[in-house]
Amino acid sequence: HLSIRRQRQMCIRDSVELAAAAFAPFKPTQPVIGSPHEPAYYTGGEIRRVARTDQSHLVLGFKGQPFTGGGHYPLQVLATVMGGGLSSRLFQEVRENRGLAYAIDAFHWAFTDTGVFGIGAGAAPKDIPELVRVSMNCLREAGQSVTEAEIGRAKAQMKVGLLGALETPGGRVEQLARQVLTFGRVIERQEIAARIDGVTAEAVRQAALAALASPPTLAMVGPKLKASELKLGDLTALGAH
Repeated sequence: HLSIRRQRQMCIRDSVELAAAAFAPFKPTQPVIGSPHEPAYYTGGEIRRVARTDQSHLVLGFKGQPFTGGGHYPLQVLATVMGGGLSSRLFQEVRENRGLAYAIDAFHWAFTDTGVFGIGAGAAPKDIPELVRVSMNCLREAGQSVTEAEIGRAKAQMKVGLLGALETPGGRVEQLARQVLTFGRVIERQEIAARIDGVTAEAVRQAALAALASPPTLAMVGPKLKASELKLGDLTALGAH
């Protein structure tokens, strides 16, 4: 036992020395939070690329929240409720009930100044307009009727994912580096879990409605659609209903 412990201590010491030597040429930097930089803004918009593919791949985007201030946590929970698994609203309505897509999910990317909430899917070109309409309706309904049961499942799923990311050295190192570079400190998983637990159903509903009220983004790759089949203005009108 003592021999194994000594070997482990030597490995740790050697690793620290190697890391110190490798990173010695780099100068210390300030955390992203509080450092001077030109702020980024979400504006919405549209981009399409024509490709000879069987399916069309699209992303619907909406204004999200930065990772400062904690406003991104309700959107993270919303993304899980909307597209975080087999029981999610998008999977059940878009895929299982209507057969409009083989794969569909939702996400929220939080950055320093802003964020993006989005829905990504791949579908037959003929199904894209209906898929967009149904997805927008699902988001609107979440803003009106998301339940405590859905919120509870989403929180549990997020915390499991948080702990799962710590099971490998690479995952742990990546998380620590991201936190130190961003916030200047390591954020304990208990603190993150407490932030997740503090999200209320009302906060999630408000996050969904705020996303819908923002200028939409449409990004798509696949066969060319007729201009009359799907327009960015259609998304704006759907979000306003």
